[in-house]
Amino acid sequence: MNMNKTFVFMVLALFLVSVLPLALAQDDNTTTTDDNETVSHDDNETQTEDVEQEDESEVAIMHTPKGAQVRLLQLQKSIEHNILKGQEIVAKILEKNESANVSNLNAILGEMTLLVEEVKSLDINVSNATSNELAQTYVQIKSDARSLAKDFRDEARTYFKDDEQKRLREELKEKYKEQLKDLQEKIKELKKNYNSERLSLYMQRTGIKDSAILERLQNGDKISDIRKDLAESFKSMTSEERKEAALKVKEEKVKMSIFKKDSVEKLKEKFEEKRLEREQNRVQKLEEKGFKMDERREQMQQKADERQQKMQERNKNQKGGSK
Repeated sequence: MNMNKTFVFMVLALFLVSVLPLALAQDDNTTTTDDNETVSHDDNETQTEDVEQEDESEVAIMHTPKGAQVRLLQLQKSIEHNILKGQEIVAKILEKNESANVSNLNAILGEMTLLVEEVKSLDINVSNATSNELAQTYVQIKSDARSLAKDFRDEARTYFKDDEQKRLREELKEKYKEQLKDLQEKIKELKKNYNSERLSLYMQRTGIKDSAILERLQNGDKISDIRKDLAESFKSMTSEERKEAALKVKEEKVKMSIFKKDSVEKLKEKFEEKRLEREQNRVQKLEEKGFKMDERREQMQQKADERQQKMQERNKNQKGGSK
């Protein structure tokens, strides 16, 4: 009897975690990229330029059009937020010193703008065969955005003393919420739609017929309450029904896991090569628009050389460790 109860609770836990893959994290009204911005000028944010574990987790929901749209809008909002902050920082630098050379900072902001345009141009209504490519492009853009934010922050901080940097961060922290309100509302609505779509799918596959649960999610009820209702529906099933439901949920989790792995592993194969190509394309586009890009080109080359050196050292260490 105790073993049977243990099995029920194990399957129930799998069911509840799997059924709500994006957010039944909607309670705090945050997302991975909104809560801890994808790109930030803040000093306390750790920045890396390769594919991060967070990126791998985020692409899982992009195997559906609604999931892809959520992620892309989150990314767009995050980059636009940093453009707004960056523009104000440049203005404050020029207030301090009218003759300050901010051409490189403006070039970086120009690159961020190109990333926003790229996000907007992506087609979310893709087939299963190309949804992997969409997920890969998302990770590439996000990685580029992180790198650009770090470049901007590293250069901009040289114009401000420590106490000025602190005041500026506080001043800009909440400043642009109103300007980004429309995007935030779209994201909120899309998250609700995505969660409803996924919950409906899982309920169909597992035989839960309580339509009131789905309606409550669509109406914005507390996720904790919806979880309880799902748990009760699940526990009311027979042992065989629970086993069947668990198998179907597991199948869906495996599909999402395979999609995530395929998307990221293929991207990692030639990540550095693709990054350099993307950087050069942005430089060319901005030069055509009249941006001064000489300093930016030098900066990119220096960073590329540093990355190459790190990769060589890493490969050397790996070979040494395998002996």
